[in-house]
Formats: sequence, C-alpha cells, structure tokens
Amino acid sequence: MLGVPIKNDKFTKDRIMLRYARLVIDIELNEDFQEYIDFASEHKVLIRQPVIYEWKAIQCKHYKMYGHLKEDCRKKKPIRQE
Repeated sequence: MLGVPIKNDKFTKDRIMLRYARLVIDIELNEDFQEYIDFASEHKVLIRQPVIYEWKAIQCKHYKMYGHLKEDCRKKKPIRQE
C-alpha cells in the first residue's frame, strides 16, 4: 500500500509489545505520501491506521529536484523589485 517493505523491528515481526509498528519502506518519491492506511485485523475488523513518516525528502516545486525547497532554489529567477 505504501511501498516495498524492506525491514521491520523484532517486536513488530513477532507481534509482541505492540504499541506501534515500525517499518522501513521504500517509497517512490514522485508518489503522494499517504496519511493513513486501511486494513482488516485478524478478527476481521477494519482498522484505519495513521502513518507517521520519520523522514520525507523535500522537493523544489520550481526546479523539480530534491534536496531544497522552492524558496531556497538558486535556479529560479529573482523577483525584480522597482
């Protein structure tokens, strides 16, 4: 749903002491980052789980490159003030 799972911690894998699941997932940067995922529990109950990203790549909306914001872009033309 979010991307390709790469790794999870021992507690998530063994499903013990689960207050939250912690996963490393490979997500395409050009995709939207989902705010939640829906899934059915083992008891067939639909659960909506919020997703918290520890890190997101920043993208310049002007230059379409990663690593800086549009406000900090050196490639955009400065606004002329008279």
